[in-house]
Amino acid sequence: MDEQGMAWGAAPPGTSHSWSPPSFEIEHQIIRVRFDHDQRAVNASTEIRVRSVGRALLDTIELDAVGLVIASVRDGSDRALIHRQSTDTLSVTLADPLQPGASATIHIAYSVVRPPAGVYFVDTPRVVWTQGRLEDNRFWLPTVSGASVRTTWDLFITTNPDERSFATGRLAGSRAVADGMEWHWVQDWAVPL
Repeated sequence: MDEQGMAWGAAPPGTSHSWSPPSFEIEHQIIRVRFDHDQRAVNASTEIRVRSVGRALLDTIELDAVGLVIASVRDGSDRALIHRQSTDTLSVTLADPLQPGASATIHIAYSVVRPPAGVYFVDTPRVVWTQGRLEDNRFWLPTVSGASVRTTWDLFITTNPDERSFATGRLAGSRAVADGMEWHWVQDWAVPL
């Protein structure tokens, strides 16, 4: 019994996870994406600027990336970075460990076909939308999930010439590109990803 006289049952089955403070935070994320409606696929790249917030050197970045096919991981100097992937995370080893308070940029090219959540393809009308719900973005975007994770971002969406895009934030512009229209959305203040 606890101090209020409540009797608690056994702990639920599963692995107990303790919370530990993060060793880094995402300062800004730039996402370039083209959705393939017919294949139900996401073809994209992201540039993530991270900052070390721990007390020790930071040599590895762990990102949520469920089911993503990673084509390449490079740093801001265009050096290939060692990375490994499990079913739900992408672990990136930095070329140079970060001192506390220092920042680094990581570029990731990736794709995913038929993500189970986060991106939704509708046939009539022909629409694609994303909805992160704090933890669903990891199914289409390498990032860090969770209610306490907040960042600013730029989102570049390439559509067919006759399509439009809408996103959270403000429309910074659009322009014709070789294979359609590119829409640039900016989220200036930090929001959950």
